[in-house]
Amino acid sequence: MDKKGLHLSQGFLSTQDTVRPVFGEAHEGEVFRKTISTVIQRASDGKFLFLKWKQFNWIAPVIGGIEDGETPEYAAEREVLEEAGLKTKAVRRLGGEFEAHFFAENKNEWRYRVDQPILLEIISEAIPDTEGKEKFDVLWLTADEALRMNTFDYNVLGLKRFLSKNDAYAG
Repeated sequence: MDKKGLHLSQGFLSTQDTVRPVFGEAHEGEVFRKTISTVIQRASDGKFLFLKWKQFNWIAPVIGGIEDGETPEYAAEREVLEEAGLKTKAVRRLGGEFEAHFFAENKNEWRYRVDQPILLEIISEAIPDTEGKEKFDVLWLTADEALRMNTFDYNVLGLKRFLSKNDAYAG
């Protein structure tokens, strides 16, 4: 930290969200959930892990709920193992939390989600017979494909932060 209170990292000024981004509008009776969304880049080809929901034809990163007593990092590692069959290790949080209000077709209810994007690294691949194989197909997408093909914009906020396409919220 310099004398003016600015964080300098490798010659770049780092930023931190001061306003929580909000997507959508609140609805009466919506169900609250604290969640994580993940950013996982495969070292061999630079592609990112996304899931294609078989029932709904959605494309999204691994997203899941934070259970009581879990840190966001642990929840992210658990969700990736359950849904994609990969063992991962949390590297860091990607900025602050964001809010999303939406109708969750898979739960048939309005949801209010406070999400923490998490960057993870792969420890080992190809864990067979995960819970997610019935619900999801694993996709490895380039950054451009992921940004273009994802179903809901708020689900790629973590990827945009990782790619430095959205370091600060200005909404």
